[in-house]
Amino acid sequence: MLDDPADRMDSMSLLLYMAPIAVVLLVPVTATAEAGALQAALVMGRQPGFWMLLILNSGMAYFVNLTNFLVTKYTSALTLQVLGNAKGVVAVVTSVLYFQNPVNAMSALGYTITVAGVVAYSQAKKRTRKVASVPKHAAQEHAVQIKIDVHAESESPTSRLQRTQGVGSRDASIPALLIHQTPKDM
Repeated sequence: MLDDPADRMDSMSLLLYMAPIAVVLLVPVTATAEAGALQAALVMGRQPGFWMLLILNSGMAYFVNLTNFLVTKYTSALTLQVLGNAKGVVAVVTSVLYFQNPVNAMSALGYTITVAGVVAYSQAKKRTRKVASVPKHAAQEHAVQIKIDVHAESESPTSRLQRTQGVGSRDASIPALLIHQTPKDM
């Protein structure tokens, strides 16, 4: 969206501007959608531990949002979505193990497919990283340089041979094409 890096906001500034707007938008929706929510919040506000829990909850929400921004900044939005799916599976497995919540066969199949997708994404990411980390000199060893002969019809075989070997005045104007071959292609 913003092409100039000077116009972009860092994660902290974006969160600073988003949080008050979210409160302004969500409080009226909560007041209308959940009729007794504001009265219940006022009653709970008189209890001694409520404000401490509210501050703790707000701090945790802040760090979750900040972490989401940082994950997106340093990886990608797709990675954030995959991590969100993995987090959902971990939450369900924890609830099953700790609270003994029942899981039907269809849910178990869905969680298995989600875990398989996370593993497949992880493997694809590793393969992409491995290909990108091939040393530059290794790629250059498998490069073949071909000079395009643009003056082939108008010159003698001798001058063409001299030009392709780097001899002659027109050599600097001849474009060179690099074709990279992977070891698999050889």
